[in-house]
Amino acid sequence: MFEIYATIMNLIFQRKSKKKAKLKSNKPSWMNCEYENLIHQRDITKKRAITSGNPNDWKIYNIQCNKFNTMKYKLKAHLIQKSIQESENMCKKSMDFPDT
Repeated sequence: MFEIYATIMNLIFQRKSKKKAKLKSNKPSWMNCEYENLIHQRDITKKRAITSGNPNDWKIYNIQCNKFNTMKYKLKAHLIQKSIQESENMCKKSMDFPDT
């Protein structure tokens, strides 16, 4: 009886192990190294706050989350401003006609 159970479980594990992992798409263009480091720091402070349960650790985590969100909004806004600036320059270049 155990042998049948073991063979069924082995078949299930083999079938599950053949599944390929899904790869994430490329990171957004606004995401930089500093932002990724901030994500890592935020995750570390969250783990520390969960394991310790100390209110001070939760305050530190809250501060990290605020920094993280602020940086995200600034980076996205900078990207939007940059794309607007580039599109304005493209329009100006296309509007300039050579002197004939």
